[in-house]
Formats: sequence, C-alpha cells, structure tokens
Amino acid sequence: MVVCMNAAGYELADHCSRTFVTSTENYGRYWYERFHRKCYTTSGPSHLRDTIVESDLLFDSAPDQWIGYARNRAENRLEWISLGQGMKTHTECINELKRLASDSDSNYSEPIGCGYEGNNYWRVRLMNALWGGNELRCIAVDEDPEAASTGRLYSVALDVSVEGQGWHCVHLYQR
Repeated sequence: MVVCMNAAGYELADHCSRTFVTSTENYGRYWYERFHRKCYTTSGPSHLRDTIVESDLLFDSAPDQWIGYARNRAENRLEWISLGQGMKTHTECINELKRLASDSDSNYSEPIGCGYEGNNYWRVRLMNALWGGNELRCIAVDEDPEAASTGRLYSVALDVSVEGQGWHCVHLYQR
C-alpha cells in the first residue's frame, strides 16, 4: 500500500508512524487511521494538480457570472445593464448587449462590454484580462459580508471615482 501511495504522488506525513502492523487483527484499523486521519499528503505535481482542481480557479462560484454595460444615451455615461441576473457566458452577454444597443427604442448604445465577477480574485482577473471590456477600470472587492455567499466577492468597476460605496479597488487596469 505504501508503494502504491508513493507512486501516485502521495507521501506519508511526518506526524504519522512509519511502522508496520504485523497482526491481522489490527491491520484494518491501522490503514483506517492512516487514511482517515490524513496521514498521506500530496507532493510535487500531485499537490499542484490538487490545489488547482480544488480551488475556485477552474470552476465558477456564481451561476451567472457575466455582467454587461453600455453607454446611456441620455446621460452620456457608461452604466451596468440589469437584465434580471447576470449571464452564464461572455458570448451570451455580448449578444444580449448588441441586441439592446441596436434597438432604436433602447436608451443604450455602443460602447458595450462585459465584466466577470466571482469569489476567486485570480479567476476574476484572468477572465477580465482575456474577455473583459476595454472600459473596465478596476477589480473591486465587495465589503458586504454576504458577498461571498452570492459568488460575487470580486467584481469590476467602470468608474473608480465612486470608490468607497461598499467596495474598493484591489487592481487598477492601465488602459
């Protein structure tokens, strides 16, 4: 068993005994305590893989994490567009905003764009660097204690001059 665990990228933690049980009476209890009490820890590539897979970096923390913005024609400023909730994909967000901006009865026009929000700072930063709109000014953290439970601890801001209304910037975009 020890050889198999080592080959799979696990190693015995320092606080666990390295002695072997010879009696068959205690053999099952010995292995139960080793696994149940977390005697094996990952190492090397296995540890890196487990860290990434178990983090929020690969998985979304909010069901609808994309939010859209467009220019308000009447006020000539960018604002977030509330279409109920957020959108599941960047493509869905952009298509909805294009439809809205092309509608002659709409109060919104180009430029349009989308921002990503979630609980993992690095995922929010990566997604907005790849697909976020050019008008995004910063990644902001929500100061509301309930923000993490909604999956929107980190979001994006269009205007940093209103910082301090329950949020603050943690990364400024240089555009």
